[in-house]
Amino acid sequence: MLKAVLKGSLAALLFSSMSYADVQSEITHSPWKDSFNVYSYLKSPTGECLTQWDDSSCGSNAYSVTQFSKRDGFNGFSFRLSWADVEIDIDQNGTNETVSKYSGNLGTYTAKHYPTAVEHNNNVYFVHSGPVVVEGLGKYGSTSGGGRSISSFKRSDGKTNALGIYVSKVDPASNKVTKPTLVHMLYKDDPHQNAVLNVDAQGYIYILIAGSAANSGSFIFRSKYPNNIDDFVDVSPATFDYSQTDPFKNNSSKPLYRGITYPKLFWVPDGYFRVIYTMHCKNRTYKTDPCNGKARNALITAELHPNGTNPIQMKNVKVLANYRGNYVVGNAKGNDIVLAFNIYLNEDVHGGSIDDRTNLYYMHSSDGGLSWQNAKNQNIQFPIQSEAGYEQIVARKYFREGEPVTRKIFMKDINFTGSGAHKKPMILYVGVTHNDTSIDASLTAHHYLAKSFYDGYNWSQEKISNDVDHSYSSGTLVLSDPNKSAYDVYFPQTPDHTVHGDLKNLNTSYNNALAGGAIAVMATKGSDVYQGEGHASRLTEKLMHPRVDSPDTYFDELCEFNYIRSIHNASTYSKFVAIAAGGNPYQYSDHNPLVLVNRNKTVTSALPLNITSVDSNNMTNLTRYTSCKTLK
Repeated sequence: MLKAVLKGSLAALLFSSMSYADVQSEITHSPWKDSFNVYSYLKSPTGECLTQWDDSSCGSNAYSVTQFSKRDGFNGFSFRLSWADVEIDIDQNGTNETVSKYSGNLGTYTAKHYPTAVEHNNNVYFVHSGPVVVEGLGKYGSTSGGGRSISSFKRSDGKTNALGIYVSKVDPASNKVTKPTLVHMLYKDDPHQNAVLNVDAQGYIYILIAGSAANSGSFIFRSKYPNNIDDFVDVSPATFDYSQTDPFKNNSSKPLYRGITYPKLFWVPDGYFRVIYTMHCKNRTYKTDPCNGKARNALITAELHPNGTNPIQMKNVKVLANYRGNYVVGNAKGNDIVLAFNIYLNEDVHGGSIDDRTNLYYMHSSDGGLSWQNAKNQNIQFPIQSEAGYEQIVARKYFREGEPVTRKIFMKDINFTGSGAHKKPMILYVGVTHNDTSIDASLTAHHYLAKSFYDGYNWSQEKISNDVDHSYSSGTLVLSDPNKSAYDVYFPQTPDHTVHGDLKNLNTSYNNALAGGAIAVMATKGSDVYQGEGHASRLTEKLMHPRVDSPDTYFDELCEFNYIRSIHNASTYSKFVAIAAGGNPYQYSDHNPLVLVNRNKTVTSALPLNITSVDSNNMTNLTRYTSCKTLK
């Protein structure tokens, strides 16, 4: 069994003298050599240090973390973005609280990573991120001593947790789950490097761990055996060099390495994975900018061809869009692939911000990503490198050059009915019509959940609910009746008291300026118009009120759900349709539950926080869901 052991003395683990500034920051051809991409005590089976850190960091000691080991419970990743805080008096007691751009349990983050759960052979395989207990120490490994920390959610000892990537399997028939397998551990606390997974035709499970920005490469692991997550093989390809790829070709001899970020990973019938992802253009550390100021990132697609236990082969890399930047959601069924995205201003060139996200765009493929068309099945001219180029794929336009952004659009999900040239896609997004801060975190900013639907002839947009209170409150579309383009929309609900979009009474609104809410569901069809808030059903317990219920203990007891992610390839008969992350979005929590959402629109099962025993199949019972707070 392939094992890699992270080892080091307790003193080195917690108090290493290495500093961030001492580390080479330029990305290389190997993800194993990138700064912070591998926890500093990771060893190969032969004892070789696999990090770019000094070899002394890999000294042998009783304290270790074993890659591909089974862990004794499920716990999501507590995180808070540290550089975008605002001050808001949430409980209206005269004292401001510090509110970040987004925070909470980011174990199933982001909405642009897909899929994070896949149904295969009547089982559900899923990935999540969480902290990692150091063996022999009984504490979570941290980013102290030279790791990279961007979270302001600190533990009681002032440290942040290092990011672990886990995979597990649920058997819906028995209501049981395997212990999570630790796939990898990074020396950073950034959940942008959460993973996606999918399954090939032979039943091998592939896990793609995303890169982050322009500073880190990506990993790909393949299960050693089909339909089995006990052991994995590293099949990561060399980090791709874009220096000879249009439109990034240059006369410099310097390579241009970039990782795969915000990945969408789909198995296609021709026998390979289609990956759609973001390539971040500018590396702020060494100023390489292949996009020449036109964009912050590029939208790219490629083929990933399995090669047994050898590195997967990355072929036919193609740039789809390279102007400003995009956040992209995707879905697929066989050869049919759909993508939807927004556009944001490049703050370096256009005076905007990555939070100025607006407009809706759509494209699809009917041949596994070899060619792409717009909704009217017209071939798209690539790469898109101007505002005019985007005109061929517009679903809804809110912003034009030279005008201010008055409607922000945050992408959440996409699904579709039909196939080939007859697809009818539905896009799920959160819109923001006005705000008090640049990051839309306020008690009065008007957020709404909405859909964009293509009926085969025209696009239409319609509100689903006003009861979301944050741009990062993220739900999902689950198809309920393919013949009617009917969906169940699962979303984190925060009841607002609004009249014509204006907040009228803070004491009847549950808005707390933090992402998340109670898990709720509302049915919608493509042709439906806004039905009012009374049509949504809450599936988890009622939220505490930030200004009425127990104001003295509100922030300590806070527990909300977010990043509700659908299960890819789930049939209309599947028991489970989604997985969601719960936790405290205001402050660090040691316990961050993960729950499963049932097809019958209930939440009855949680992943066990502590596992003390397993059956002969190495599985244990799911925990009965009672409340988010009791699971903490």
